Order: sequence, then structure tokens, then C-alpha cells
Amino acid sequence: MTDNFEHNHRENERAATDPQIEQLLGSQWFAATDRKIASRATVTAIYARYSPRPDETEESIERQIEACRAYFDSIGAPQPTEARIYIDRMSSGTHPNRPAYKAMLQDLEAGGHTLMCAELPDRVTRDFAELHRVHKLYEHHGGGIHFAVQGRLQPAMLSVHGFLSMEQRRQLVLRTSAGRRMAAAEGRSVGKVAYGYRTVPGSRGILVVEPTEAEVVRRIFREYAQGASVRSIVIGLNHDGIPSAKGRAWSDAVLASRCGLLARTIYVGKVTFGATRCTRDPVTGRTTEHAVPRQDQIVNDRPELAVVDAATWAAAQQRLAQRGGVFKRSAASTPRMLVGRIFCPCGSRMHYVGLRGRYRLACSASTRAGTCARKRTIAAAVIEGDVLRLLRDEGLSGTSSPASRVPTRGRVREPYTKRRAQLERRMVEVEAQLDATMEPETYGLSAESLASLRERLESEIRGIASELETLTVQYTESDRGSRAAVDFSAVIATMLGRLPFEARDPNDRELIDTFRSAVDRIEIDLSAKDRSYRIRVSPAAWSGHTKTAGTIERLFDRPRLGFLGDPDRAAAALDAANRELFALADDDWEVVEHLFARRNWRRLEPRRLVDALLFHTWTKVPIICAPPRFGSAVTLNAAMTELVRSGTWANVISLLAEAESPVVAGIDATYFDHWKSEARK
Repeated sequence: MTDNFEHNHRENERAATDPQIEQLLGSQWFAATDRKIASRATVTAIYARYSPRPDETEESIERQIEACRAYFDSIGAPQPTEARIYIDRMSSGTHPNRPAYKAMLQDLEAGGHTLMCAELPDRVTRDFAELHRVHKLYEHHGGGIHFAVQGRLQPAMLSVHGFLSMEQRRQLVLRTSAGRRMAAAEGRSVGKVAYGYRTVPGSRGILVVEPTEAEVVRRIFREYAQGASVRSIVIGLNHDGIPSAKGRAWSDAVLASRCGLLARTIYVGKVTFGATRCTRDPVTGRTTEHAVPRQDQIVNDRPELAVVDAATWAAAQQRLAQRGGVFKRSAASTPRMLVGRIFCPCGSRMHYVGLRGRYRLACSASTRAGTCARKRTIAAAVIEGDVLRLLRDEGLSGTSSPASRVPTRGRVREPYTKRRAQLERRMVEVEAQLDATMEPETYGLSAESLASLRERLESEIRGIASELETLTVQYTESDRGSRAAVDFSAVIATMLGRLPFEARDPNDRELIDTFRSAVDRIEIDLSAKDRSYRIRVSPAAWSGHTKTAGTIERLFDRPRLGFLGDPDRAAAALDAANRELFALADDDWEVVEHLFARRNWRRLEPRRLVDALLFHTWTKVPIICAPPRFGSAVTLNAAMTELVRSGTWANVISLLAEAESPVVAGIDATYFDHWKSEARK
């Protein structure tokens, strides 16, 4: 079938210059083929999606896939593998933040496929700009987008379909919003029913009080008006086994967010519609709530629905005003490397708490809902360092990186990438010049000169196309994973040098994105009573949407802060001491040996004592963390203090400097001057 497909491509290429052949070919076939794709083996993919609507079911997915398969058969293209059939269920086409959609584009960028087919343009996206972005992305990678109904659309028709899809969505939103406002003006409930109420069957939005839930609402308002914190109320509700409106555990946001229970006027008999509006972030797809001016809201007095008395309501609103209004999620501050990847064994996310620079990690279910028994917190810098070292030592560096263990498409060689980019850019330039020659006034040349120019440009286009056909991607085993492993090793080294790591500029954000692309999930178990903790890391595959199996796991002792909290620095200091990198040479010791002849320095060998002082001066390693070869930290500290206060250390530095010893070249001779104070014991 592939041979037939490539043969048809060659026939179509001839048809571009032969009108008779063009008339013989079907319009669908001619629109579907592409000379760029003919230069290499074609790998296809299918994308299917249905929206969260009652009329969209799994049968819609089956219909879309069958239509795309039939289309591939009609143009002689190979069928895609099961791994390249991308399906997004219950997903809106208004934003690109869809798992299968993103996986498909990642596979395209990795060179996984070249030709994608969907049933209709609005299955890919309902956003005009996004449709054009994806179209350009496929063209950039030498591929194309096809549709089972329309075939391959030209940019102009693509714009029309994109605009119609976006306009259809906008009109649907406007009609729905108008209907909701009309229902709200009539006093009917619109949207989700508030906790404490239920709708009368068959009444189309008429509410009545639910007695059991209404008593819970009174309890919440009463406790909050009496001074209880939101967190203590939430913990009490969860402890008593009272489910929230969704049947899950309560949280602080359920009570005190902008649309939270404590801010809803329905509990005093005022049904409000349109108090907030939502907008969707075009990049992340997340929705954000915004307050609506009071004059644009619809408020209906329904005293029969009041479940909280006016005095309790007023007291609760006064407390909300004193704490700065309703609970608002803080705007995204400095991005942190573990956000969105780190979890507690209970399944809840762990979040950063505390002041900037002294962040700690805590289970959100414990701090916000009280449903997790793991109430312990741990310094974020400790966990960040442990995770990075764990990935470096056992997972994602050197020859043991997941990229080298998972069968992936190897990366293209750099010369090929550069040359192909140069040719494609030149092709665009030459084609634009050729188009401009169709308007003689543009160049101001005679007909003969224009004909000569066109012939030269067409000859150059044929030459570029021929070179593009012979320029093939060469994959080798050594290409696989090696570049990814080296790049990620550099990322780990950079982040380890700046713990706790904070993104200060776009380059730092790129480092965090690289880290998150390599890690799916990090789980920290802080339940041990001996203050130890266990870290489990699930690495992500670095190609397509294939996931790696296996988890990296390690048990860590009680966390240690300061110098000892960095195992790399501690190991480097121990290695430097054992190799005597800062120790006196025999000639140096002969110069200063006479200074130690008449005194007992806490029974420590004088030469080793001098070596310890030199080691501490050069490395800044705290005395309490001094390597064992220098002796007990307490004894060493006392002996070093006597050596400095007696003036012997200053004499040692002076004599070695006169002898031009390299061990004191550039040393800070005043480093221990603060030890001369009697206040230091």
C-alpha cells in the first residue's frame, strides 16, 4: 500500500504541470496529496474527540475513526497503528489543554508521524488561531492535516472552517447565557443547586430547603460567627463524617472561596445570578473567576429559602471583611520545581507552606481538610535536593537514563536539521518571488525578462525539492537518549547548585519545565515516627506518549540541615581531607615545627591540627562537620581556639608566607581573628 501511495504522489506531482492529468484525478485525491510528504515514508495518525454533551457518546469516537480509516484507504495512505490513534473523551475543543491532543503534537515534533486525519476541523479545535497554529506546525515538520469529510484544505478554506467553528461556539454560549438570565429573572434556579436545597421534581428549577443539609449550613455559619477558623470548621465536619455537596471531604475553599458557602446570599433568602463570570486562560485552559458589578447581577428575594438568621449572617460577613474578603487563591508566585508533581501517599497533593526562602512541604489534605493523619512537614530544600540526587544517581543521568532504556525514535543529527531548515526557508523565499512575477508591474521588467526570471526561479525550486528528497533522516543507536541524558544531567547540576530552587527568569522556568517533563509523579511518605522519610519517583518517558514502567524509591534518614544537609558537599569535603589537598608538605612543616615544641595541644598531633586549620580556612567547612581524620570536633574546636589566641597561628601563616609556601598563597590571614574574643568559649 505504501508503494501505491508513493506512486500516486509522483502521479500527482506530474499533474501539477499537466492539466489533462489533473482532470483525470479525483478532486479529493488531488487535494489530499502533498509533494512534501512524498519525499519520505508516510506515517499516519488519527485524532478523535467528543464534547461533554449528552448526544456525544463512545459511538461518536467509533464513527470518527472509521471515517478516517476509510479516507486513508481512499487515498492509498497506510493505516495508523493503535498507538497513533489519539482520543480525547469529554473534552471541549475550545482550548488545546487536552491529553491526547498534546501527545499527538509531541509525537509530531519527535518525528513520529507526518499525516494526521480528523473527521472535521472542529474535532481538532474550535479556536480559529489554534487551527492555524496546528496547520503551520504540521507544515513545518513536513506533514499535513487532512479531514475525512473535506480532504486536505487550503489555508483560505481552513480559515473559513476555523471561523465558522469559533462563531458557532460563540453563538451557542450567547444563547445559553440569555436563556439562563431569563430563567433567573423568573425566580428559577440556574446552574448547580446550592448545598442545603433541592429542586422540586418537574418544576424546572423551583427550589425547596433540604432540612438535613440546612442544619449543617446553620452549624457552619454559627461556628464561624462565633470566631472559629475556616480550617477548624472543615476539620470538624470531616471528623463527624458529614459529606460535602459532592460527597467528598470538605475543604477551606468550599467554605470561603469567592463562590463559597459563607459568601452565598441564598442562605438569607436572596437568590443571586451572575455574581461572577469565568474566563479561560488561552494557554493553560484553566478558568478564572471575576467579580461582576452589582448592577449587572439579578437578585430575587426568596424569604422562604432563608436558613440563616440575619444576625448570624451579618456577623459572618463582618469576619469575612476583617480577613480581607472571601478566600482568594493567591496569584502564581515564583514557580517551584515540585508543584504539580509531588503527592502524599493518601493521594492528595503536597504544597509549599511558610515564608519565602523557608518553604516547607505539607499534605494539603492534612492542612486544609484534616483528613490525612500525616501532619508532619519537611523543609522543601531538603526534598528538592534529595529528589534531584535520586534522579541523578539512579534514574536520569549518564548511561542509565530512561531515554536510553525506552525504545524511542532517535534524535536527528544536527547537520541534517540545519540543512533542512535552510532549504525550507529558501523554498519559501523563492516561491514568494515566483508568485510576485505574476504581476509584471512589481518588477518593471519586460515580458522576455520576466520569462527568464521565472525559468530561473522554477529551476531553483526544482533543485531545492530534489535535495530535500535526498536529504533523509539517519537514526542511530548512539543517538537514542544520549543527548537527552546529557541535557538533563546539566539541568540537575544547575538546580542542585541553587537550592531551594526558585525560577527568577525565563531560563529558570525552562529548567523547571525540563524537570517536569522527565517526572510524572513524586510521592513522599512522612509517616515514620523516627523522622525518616521515603521518596518514590515515577519517571516519564521522553518520547511520544509511551510511559516507562517502574519506580525509583529510596528511604532517607532524618533530614539534616546546613552543611550536612548537602550530601554532595559533605562527600567532597571528606574526599578532599582524605587526599590531603590542603595539608602541609614536609618542607612546610620543617619551617614551623619549632613553634609547637613546648606546648601540649589537647593531645592532638600539632601537624594535623595545622592541617585542620588550613582545611577549614580554604573550604569554610564548619568545625562541627570536620572530617573524622582530624579528630573529635569538640576537642579540635578547643585546640584550634587556643592556637589562634596564643598567636601561634599568626606566626605559622607569617613563616609559611616568607618561605613562599603555596599552601598559604592567597589565604585570608584574618579569617580566625574573631576567635580571639573572650566571648567565644
